[in-house]
This record gives sequence, C-alpha cells and structure tokens, in this order.
Amino acid sequence: MPAGDKTLAIEVTAEDGTIQTYTFTFEAQGGDVPAAPSRPTIESVSHNSVTIAWNDPGDSSVTGYQVLRRNPAIHDTGEFVVIEDDTGSPDTSYEDTTVAPETNYVYRVKARNAHGLSEGSLDRSVTTPAEPTPPNQAATGLPTIAGTPRVGETLSANTSGIGDANGLANVQFNYQWIHSNGNSDTSIPGATGQTHTLTGDDQGKTIKVSVSFT
Repeated sequence: MPAGDKTLAIEVTAEDGTIQTYTFTFEAQGGDVPAAPSRPTIESVSHNSVTIAWNDPGDSSVTGYQVLRRNPAIHDTGEFVVIEDDTGSPDTSYEDTTVAPETNYVYRVKARNAHGLSEGSLDRSVTTPAEPTPPNQAATGLPTIAGTPRVGETLSANTSGIGDANGLANVQFNYQWIHSNGNSDTSIPGATGQTHTLTGDDQGKTIKVSVSFT
C-alpha cells in the first residue's frame, strides 16, 4: 500500500454469528504547496502601469501566481491587497494597470498549485512617475495684413485667423515685419509691432509679417 494511504476495516456480525469483514482503502490526498517565488523585479514602470517579473520556484506543479500589492500611503505596514488571485498561468510576469501617477507601491508574489499557495516572496517597492505633459500642438491659421500698400500708409497685422488647441486667451503676440525683393527676405529693423508704416525702403518690395506667440 502506498505510504500515506489509510484503511478502514468494518466487521459485521450476522444473526447466525457469522462475522464478515469489509475493508476500505482511502488514497491519501495530501501534497506540498510550492516554495516561494523569487523577489520580483521591475520590468517597466510608467505613470499608469507597472510590470513586475520573478523567477519560478522550480516546481513543475505551479499552475499560477497570486499577486499582492500594498500602497504605504493608505495601507498599514504588512497590509497587502490581492490584485490578482490567480494568473492562471506559470508565466512569471504581471502587468498592473491600476496604478496612479507619483505613487509608491510594494509588490509581493505567491506561487499556486493544486495544494494551495506558497509563502510570499520578498517585497519589491516602486514609485510611479508623474503623468507626462501632453506635447504642445502646432498653431493653425495665418495672420492677414490690412491697409493700403503705399509709402506713408500704415499696415496692420490681424491675428484673428490664428488658432491654437491650448487657447490664445493669455498669450503675447510677437511681430516681425519683413520685406522681400523676390530673391530673399529681410527683416525690417525696428518693425516689431502689430503695425508698420511703409517707408521708401519698402517701395517695390513684397511686405510680409511673421507672427509668433508665447
């Protein structure tokens, strides 16, 4: 009989005094839980995701892992919350997509087999970074020029056609008036306001205005 198996013998006495013995054998169902996995490492971390990885305990009976997490800011020392009860796979990594930016987390992993859970691994701490600032989008539209193109007349730059996804309520527009002889553009010295009065140097040239904002 295999070690650990149990037997139960029952004797039944009939009315005529005959004794009948019935023997039942129970197969032992015990077994060992796995050893603990290695201390997790941080594979990657961002403002909204942490991926941890660990080494398996060298036990082919492992069917999955339990992943636990602690947030020291809201949990007492040693208080962990199960964020994945059973990964359902012997794969040794896990991505946590329930994290918040600029928050410290502590992770612990347990191996699972048919007999239960291992002891917890050593803990691994990580702090998520701040959420990145969205890239600034390019402005749309172009300025227009109003006025009569004649020496002595004043031209005015109109910025109403310029748009920006972040809004223009508090921006400062900067201007640079330019004249061109057809081959090259030349910034007009001192012509950095919203308006420009044409001079003899501008005569016969194409007038442009460059607009930026901060």
